[in-house]
Amino acid sequence: MTRKIILLIILMLASCCNKKDNTYLNHTAIEIRGDLQASFRGNEGPNISGIASLRHNDCPNIEAFSRAGLNYEYLFAGNNSPLNGAVPREGPFPLTEQGNKLVLTRRKEDSPREVAVTVSYEVVPPHYIDFEVKCRFHNLNYFQEGQWAGLFFASYMASTNTSDINFLPADGWRNTSSIPLGRTIASDNPLDLSYDINDPTLGLNMPYDVNLKALKPFYYGLISQGDKKMIYEIMFEFLRKGNEEVRFSIWKWQAFTPAWDFLWIINKPELNKDYVLKGRVVWKPFISQDDTIQEYKNWLKTR
Repeated sequence: MTRKIILLIILMLASCCNKKDNTYLNHTAIEIRGDLQASFRGNEGPNISGIASLRHNDCPNIEAFSRAGLNYEYLFAGNNSPLNGAVPREGPFPLTEQGNKLVLTRRKEDSPREVAVTVSYEVVPPHYIDFEVKCRFHNLNYFQEGQWAGLFFASYMASTNTSDINFLPADGWRNTSSIPLGRTIASDNPLDLSYDINDPTLGLNMPYDVNLKALKPFYYGLISQGDKKMIYEIMFEFLRKGNEEVRFSIWKWQAFTPAWDFLWIINKPELNKDYVLKGRVVWKPFISQDDTIQEYKNWLKTR
């Protein structure tokens, strides 16, 4: 399949908001591979980075996102701190092309907690986007209280079939219809973490329902238009691995335009160690719940 990439690099002046630097290098890339057309962006416009748009050849009129997908939104620590609510998109997060991948890079110098983060994306035919998040901690003083860090990623969905996500606990398929506004879904073996419940960001994102725990490292939601129905499935290499855990998150701030998110937690991070989280996004016409499980199994065979 012919691969087309348009990489636009625009130099803009930041005229407001009291930024540390008065210039930002903004990047937009459009990639067409297999059945997907996906666009990616750095911190341009409203400074929301990640997957800007995602469409499939079979249903080209259905857009996956209202704002962005896989957007690196927060970096948490366990203490009560305004830094928990400081969104990474407020600082430089340039997008570059590196081989078959598009890579967002947040330098430690641009992170309030001195955590370097890269997020790479690769469109894989026929209907996948593989991603990799890598982070390194350069100053552990920011994480002494609670001794953990959490990287939060948001996908702001377009008009969905329902606002809920579907996942697999030990007793079979469940969804989040019992959650009125939003909640985090921990793994079936959650890390024992301490945090300040009075911190507004932690108080919102860290509590989880003990009756809703995920057993398998994937979830999905549906977006429909007429008789067409698309599945947005996201999967990870693990839910719990040593001192690391992935938790799902659902927020229904607006009816049928939810945020389908995840939180990557690193307990007792080590100085200057590279931590890596790999995953895959599936965007295609919905077939069945059994097919979502098969997609995960097929991906594992490629690891």
